[in-house]
Amino acid sequence: MPAKNRKSLLRKLATLGRGWNWSLAILMSTLCTSWTFAQWPSRGGPNGNYAIDAMNMEGPGTAWSARLGVSDSESIVDGDSVILTALDYTDSGLDATRVLCLNRHTGQTNWSVILPENSYKSQDVSDRYPVRPMATPYLSGDSIVCVGYGGSVRCLDKRDGACRWELDLVKDFNAEPVQYGFATSPWGDGKQVLIACGGSAGTILSVDLSTGKVNWSCGTGQASYCSFVEFSTSDDKLHIVYAAQDELIAVDPVNGTIAWQHPYPKKGLTNMVTPIAVEKGKLLVAGQGFEGTRLLDVIPDKKNGYRVEEVWKSAKQQPFYCNWVQLQTKRNLVVGFASKTLFTLDWQSGIIKSQSRGWTDCNLVATPEGAIVVRGDGYVGQLEFSDDKPVQVSGFGKIRDRVWCAPTIVGGSLFVRGRIALHCVPLSELQNDEPMRNGTDVTSIEAMYGTQPEGIAELIGKAKNSDKTFRWEDYAEKASDDSVLIGEDTYVQILNALAAGQRNELGLRIATDWVNRQPLSIRAFQEKVTLLRKLDRETEASQEEMERLVEVEFVVTTQETLPPDATLILMGNASPLGNWENPGLKLLRDSDNQWRVQARIPRGDLQFKVASGSVEKVEVGADGSNIANRRLRVQVPCEILAKVDGFKEAK
Repeated sequence: MPAKNRKSLLRKLATLGRGWNWSLAILMSTLCTSWTFAQWPSRGGPNGNYAIDAMNMEGPGTAWSARLGVSDSESIVDGDSVILTALDYTDSGLDATRVLCLNRHTGQTNWSVILPENSYKSQDVSDRYPVRPMATPYLSGDSIVCVGYGGSVRCLDKRDGACRWELDLVKDFNAEPVQYGFATSPWGDGKQVLIACGGSAGTILSVDLSTGKVNWSCGTGQASYCSFVEFSTSDDKLHIVYAAQDELIAVDPVNGTIAWQHPYPKKGLTNMVTPIAVEKGKLLVAGQGFEGTRLLDVIPDKKNGYRVEEVWKSAKQQPFYCNWVQLQTKRNLVVGFASKTLFTLDWQSGIIKSQSRGWTDCNLVATPEGAIVVRGDGYVGQLEFSDDKPVQVSGFGKIRDRVWCAPTIVGGSLFVRGRIALHCVPLSELQNDEPMRNGTDVTSIEAMYGTQPEGIAELIGKAKNSDKTFRWEDYAEKASDDSVLIGEDTYVQILNALAAGQRNELGLRIATDWVNRQPLSIRAFQEKVTLLRKLDRETEASQEEMERLVEVEFVVTTQETLPPDATLILMGNASPLGNWENPGLKLLRDSDNQWRVQARIPRGDLQFKVASGSVEKVEVGADGSNIANRRLRVQVPCEILAKVDGFKEAK
């Protein structure tokens, strides 16, 4: 229940209490506390600012984890239900989003639905970080509104996940697909939802919650990774502010009138953190577009409506991919993560008050006493602030998962969405005061583009050491920590090192564990089969293949007609496609612009690209830009379609 509604209800109960049993009114008042009427209806919680009114540190709660597909969106909570999203695939192996409703107390699934999702080459630009759900759903009554990474907008029935209406931002409104995926969470007032669209139809769309019909649209800028902010002006007007790719835009939510706009010093960047409305008329903004952090003053102007003035600017801290919060205990302080440090900022002056190492990639929720911080590797800390500096008063180190988004706190429970699972932790366990475990200074951005955590590099080095002291226990210690996912390249390096040392039995044990931990990895399956054959266990290898291999047909269509002597090759992460290392599978010409080939592919997550003539000339997008590997989950015999815009020499 939102705080303003809860206060209104308490006032009514107090009035009723004068006329009838006062003790009953007190009882009802107690039941209306924030941990009984449990709700976190959208990104940032009841007030959209990652601040909670109360914490039930002594309340009952059960720890549980539910293993799910990856997602960077927060969980939302309504009563006994937790609603969240996960990357998944349709039965035919195409991209999809799974929306789930879990029991808040046990983690058991109440219902789940698979929603097919379009994704675009311009979005999927990193093989290490493929597109995935990022926008947090919005809940109002029995309606859940979800924005998919490919631009789908769907309204689902909270009771069973049935779809009430749907839109497609790209196909219906000519939106430009956002790199890595649409990420803006919807904002709503119970009657309408605001959706970040971008393109010719408008930066922002207002959609009727009941029907899905568009009420109004405004703006011409492109959508970004930021979400909407409720902003009260000094003359008590409500504006909804959105940080688009090139500018801030503020709209009147009643009619969509643009109240004011403010351009970025550097345009065309999505790497902005969602602004904070620190007080009436004051907005704190940061990111690459602002080249740091700035405080804006939005001033009523009789001639122009409103004008925006910069109070101060600073390049010292530039948060943009973790959240930041305003403290309740010290309203002049904002806390966030940037440049490998947790920082506190006096937003009134722009002065950095403190910087603390060890909180890499942290996301926060402001509490009445301080803040709950979740580090990128799942370590949770409870902070209070003394002399404007954070002091850790307790901690919880049992979550070991990669965390990219802010936690959800409802009642006596903390919900942490990791790469592997959704983790529910009773707040009472945070008081165990576990010491902070050593973290890593490798940030999310560095990990995304190839930097290995120090512990993984050490593991590879030990496996390559000729003294043969590498043991199963060395591997198991790292593999059990889901916050540092061992990648396929690392596994292959370890197995190759063990093979060079004639230690294939240990290699097989590790490959088998790899298959168990990552059952959809095609490379893991192939390495296990190869090792079985090296150890003369042909029967087991053949049995594994019989259970895993399926017949598929690749059908490739080229945009242009290629010369008669042209050759097209499929390369990818399966043995028939060369495992990226060897010449792949040659396609047979079916017509001028169409090519085909059949193959037996292991069930799992397939990645591939089309090459022309050799692996050195690979497919590119329509504008000549490089594209990420094509992704598909092979589950049953199927036809795999690929349309190729063009080719260029790989660099």
